[in-house]
Amino acid sequence: KSSTVNGGTALGSGSLTIGVLASNGCALRIESNSVVGGVGQVPTSSAGVVCTSNDVNGAAGANSACEVVSNRSIQGGPGTAASTGLYCGGNCAAGVASCPGSCAEVRLNPSILAGTAPTQLHGIIENSSPKVERNQFGVGPNGATGCGAGNTNSVTALRLWGSSSQVVNNYVVTGACANTLALDLVAHRRSGDNSVPSPDLHSNTFVAGEVSSAGSPVTTVAASLGGDGTVIAKASVGTFRNNIFTVR
Repeated sequence: KSSTVNGGTALGSGSLTIGVLASNGCALRIESNSVVGGVGQVPTSSAGVVCTSNDVNGAAGANSACEVVSNRSIQGGPGTAASTGLYCGGNCAAGVASCPGSCAEVRLNPSILAGTAPTQLHGIIENSSPKVERNQFGVGPNGATGCGAGNTNSVTALRLWGSSSQVVNNYVVTGACANTLALDLVAHRRSGDNSVPSPDLHSNTFVAGEVSSAGSPVTTVAASLGGDGTVIAKASVGTFRNNIFTVR
């Protein structure tokens, strides 16, 4: 609590820096901190805060019910391939409808964003269902810290994959990049009971697009809704109430 955390430095193919890692059942309360994935030498990938059901070696384990609350800032460091601000990754793909996944709550964080990288993801909620309330993903008007030149570079502000989260009163902005996507909502059937979790999104603002350093964006999408190929026909992909979606 109330710390400044830096993921350090790393260099080389497949290298990774992480500011805070909670893995395999570790239920941290991450509160009032400034977290950055790393500085100095640029790794392949970097992340600010990672709460995952896997262990440190990547093997499957128990969900990590992190509470990510009122942090001053959470930022992925620079990466030659990818950078992520916040990742909540659970084991619910093989579970049932009641599976909570990793991250118990993500609330009151004024700045969650990726670092400079060709692929940027400010926030990822995957096979997990925390309450996501009153956060800012990206900081405007240029939420990303730089995608660089190139038509294949991309930034996603918030990705919900196999999630039944309540997403309430958040400001979600991509920033500048060739390809921008504010909300990426992917339905994923749980193999334990064939349920398809659907999030409840209300009173949020989603903003996609800014002029990138390479010129005008190639694609600018406020919201993308779909399945991952395992979802039963006509599955629900969420409830939307009083949201604002815009591109610019």
